[in-house]
Amino acid sequence: LEFMEPVSIKARGAVRLAGGGVIRTTFPVSVSAPYVAIGQEFRAPLNPADPFQPFREFNSGTGGTPAYTLAPTPGAGSLTVDARLIDIGTLVTLGASSARFNTGNGDIRGNGILSVAGAISLEASQIYPTTGADFDVFAYDNGLQKGSISVVSKSTAALPMSAGGRLGMFANTISISGNLRAPIGSIVLGWDGDTNTKPNNA
Repeated sequence: LEFMEPVSIKARGAVRLAGGGVIRTTFPVSVSAPYVAIGQEFRAPLNPADPFQPFREFNSGTGGTPAYTLAPTPGAGSLTVDARLIDIGTLVTLGASSARFNTGNGDIRGNGILSVAGAISLEASQIYPTTGADFDVFAYDNGLQKGSISVVSKSTAALPMSAGGRLGMFANTISISGNLRAPIGSIVLGWDGDTNTKPNNA
């Protein structure tokens, strides 16, 4: 999904966008609705031995579609999402150095990989992966700007109806002032943002 100019989307119901898993913009983009689903659709729980390949590239020589690694790129663009509930699937931003997701007293659910070259802000009563799924958040370094993740919660909600998932956050700087949850699962925080030492599932 590419935005060719500044865009502000406001809806009374639900907004679903970037189902292919990519947003390209060098302009400010804002989305506001009671419910927003962004990125690829949530995938069913995988066998840990099965590879996760969200992107593929057609090879005209062989006719095959091998896995394709798509890395985020920085730029003057920005992404802001405001809703009461936000679902984040696999999403890569191109041309944007900041992404902000805000639900106030609502939840942010994740399933897949969120990748931004710059700063990621997550504001919600709680952030968690869906049942049996991984939700990884990567903020890559961007030249002199170090990748950063900020998590803020202004309220506390009941435990989510989710179990056995894994929540991972990887950046040079990670600031947690909120509720990260993965009932009967795991939470992983770390990485210095250097692409030469990035985790294998980046």
